Amino acid sequence: MDSMDVVGLLAGFAFVGVGVFRLVKRYYLKKRCTAQVVGTVIETTSTRGIHEDDSWGTRTHFVKFGYSVEGAEYEKRHIISGSQYNALDSGQEITVCYDPSDPKRCYALEIKHRIILTTIYLVSGALLLLAFLPR
Repeated sequence: MDSMDVVGLLAGFAFVGVGVFRLVKRYYLKKRCTAQVVGTVIETTSTRGIHEDDSWGTRTHFVKFGYSVEGAEYEKRHIISGSQYNALDSGQEITVCYDPSDPKRCYALEIKHRIILTTIYLVSGALLLLAFLPR
């Protein structure tokens, strides 16, 4: 087994690990976050890759929303898709599901889970593992 095989295996395990983490986190949030409150979109932002001046760079979109539970204010920032970025506006009300035992743990119903990204992580990792596992 040479160094490329080791790197391929490590990358495969990393991709599978990230995919599994995303699935478990989403399941955990849905199970624990049983209370709902109305929240508000504070801002949506978009950044371009490493070089802000590149017109061809990849864009990453974010939403920041706030909500209140028993007088305490909370804010959360999430990466979102381009279509969600276009659909959400500052000041828009959203439904926030939170964990009653830890109100800072939450998710917004209007912000969709990026299952395609999770699937890409899992499939890419599985393919890397299949390609680099010793036979």
